[in-house]
Amino acid sequence: MVTSEFKLFKFMLMGMSMAVALALTCPARAFDIKAGVNKESGPFDLFKFGFKAYKNGQKEEAVEAYKYAAEKGHTGSRWALANMYADGDGVAQDDFEAFKIYSEIAQQGVEP
Repeated sequence: MVTSEFKLFKFMLMGMSMAVALALTCPARAFDIKAGVNKESGPFDLFKFGFKAYKNGQKEEAVEAYKYAAEKGHTGSRWALANMYADGDGVAQDDFEAFKIYSEIAQQGVEP
């Protein structure tokens, strides 16, 4: 004789199996600007987030993401930051900060 507790357990197990199967069949998504990233994310993911934020007019978020990516060695983020500082685009114009970043890139012999 099957107890009601066993039936409940069986029902819950089937439901969990279906949920796992559904999760595994859903396509993986790239970083969504709404999902956000954190400073521990990889440099390329931070750069992509910064780029999307910049294109959506969220320049403060872009600067923050570019800074973290630049600290992790992402050259594209360094260029973006330097350009933003040089133009005063989303940040206060700071020619000295732009020069420092451009100089770091040049010293490493990296081309844009």
